Amino acid sequence: MENQTQLILNYKRLLLTQNPFPYVSVPDEEPTIFYDQEKALRALTSVVSSTHTTGSSNHAVLVGSYGSGKSHTLKYIGRFINKDLNKRPKRAIAFYIPHPGAGILDIYKTLVTELGPAVISKLSNHVDDESHYQFELYRPLRIISQKSSDTLNAWRWLTGERLDIEGRNRLGVGRNIDDAFANQAFKQIMTLLRRASYTLVSLLIDELETVNELDILRRQKLFNTLRHLLDDNPRNLSVVFACTPAGWDEIVGNAYALARRISRNVIYLETLDEKTITTVISGYVESFRLQGQRLDESIKRLNLDDEEARIFPFRKSAIPELLRLSQGNISEVIKCCNVAIDRTVMAQRESIDADILNELLPEFQK
Repeated sequence: MENQTQLILNYKRLLLTQNPFPYVSVPDEEPTIFYDQEKALRALTSVVSSTHTTGSSNHAVLVGSYGSGKSHTLKYIGRFINKDLNKRPKRAIAFYIPHPGAGILDIYKTLVTELGPAVISKLSNHVDDESHYQFELYRPLRIISQKSSDTLNAWRWLTGERLDIEGRNRLGVGRNIDDAFANQAFKQIMTLLRRASYTLVSLLIDELETVNELDILRRQKLFNTLRHLLDDNPRNLSVVFACTPAGWDEIVGNAYALARRISRNVIYLETLDEKTITTVISGYVESFRLQGQRLDESIKRLNLDDEEARIFPFRKSAIPELLRLSQGNISEVIKCCNVAIDRTVMAQRESIDADILNELLPEFQK
């Protein structure tokens, strides 16, 4: 315990309160940090904002290699939609979906589960007497809003769980929600969300390339149902898929009908350059920088210019080496920086230049 405490205290040698880089490069559920891929972020913001403003559905594909920041970018856009765009009178809501699953039912389940019983129960208020017969979901929605003894079963049915015929009869529904019915159920929920003033519903579907791992029949079925999902919802829907370059090429070759519908906005994540790596490092260390006289004295003693002061404990010569070691991959940059900081502390060095970086990270050499 004493050694761990001493190690934390020694971060002060690097003018830091702690290691600013995460030990596991996994994006937060609602990330607030975004220092790279500004071009891609602007493009995605334009796509979802257009649907929010005009009501016309607009979709995109985010293409990048593993570790390039696809999941982080999707979650950041999701936070932007839920926090910044979700304002009356035009409501907006986004759902991050880790992977498309094996069928459209998996996507539908995520939508309903993330909406939650509170929001779902209010949707029945937007079914009027003239149109209620159009909504097979109406009776379960009403049961949930009334909180009767059948509420739990109504929620189970709406989230795609299978009920026996007796349970369905109590709810007044004729069938379970399966892959064949999921698109229709999704369309009904979209109609009700639209009536509840949601002008943007965004599905942020990660790892689209995993569809290619399904057997050919299930793969083609999912491609077709995704295509129908887009066709059946020409208003207020924005779907953003994330995919690897190889996965996207395979989808273009094997699912042209789907690819044609989403290829208007194909946004590629770029590899980082020295300037972007500098920005990333500066952004991370800023939140954990020691302040006060000690910082001023160290900057003067080490003769740091303004740029080097922003990235310290890294020196300028470390940036080209980080680019070489990471090949411009953001996850690799963060991993290298995290390991370099801890090993520099343990080695009792006071900064990280190119030579120290290569000395302390021998297993990262390529």
